[in-house]
Amino acid sequence: MKAPRDYNFCDFWTATFCPNFSMLAFPFVIWLINTVLYIATLIGARVKLYGLDDRVFLGVKPEFLNNLQANNPWEVRYNA
Repeated sequence: MKAPRDYNFCDFWTATFCPNFSMLAFPFVIWLINTVLYIATLIGARVKLYGLDDRVFLGVKPEFLNNLQANNPWEVRYNA
């Protein structure tokens, strides 16, 4: 345990919110995979010139997600 004056900003946040934080913890690994896939989807949408959807904040257009074989309930129900 450090003395209070020896804490830096990162140590403060870690001690306050995640005292048992580990880079190999399951929630962190899942978060990391989810974040990487989200960024890859955004980049893929820009490369394929689909762009972002105006109705969703930082979301790609459903047409691009359909090309990636994403589960789209509306498409499954009405265009199956």
